[in-house]
Amino acid sequence: MRPVQLSDPGKSVRFKESHSASFDELIDEYYDQMRFDETYALFGHSMGALIVHCLLHKIISERQKLHKM
Repeated sequence: MRPVQLSDPGKSVRFKESHSASFDELIDEYYDQMRFDETYALFGHSMGALIVHCLLHKIISERQKLHKM
């Protein structure tokens, strides 16, 4: 497992990009960056916790593998 820090468009190292049009678009972008063939862990604090909750919901709805730790 390797750590990944997701950065929102328009912030941090991605400050030149335009912001996501919607929260769902942001979740879709994070989902597309995930690698489901590797072990992963999700963590979020404050707004990040809401993002992780919605991302996990999408992972389940798309029937991706959930790894047990």
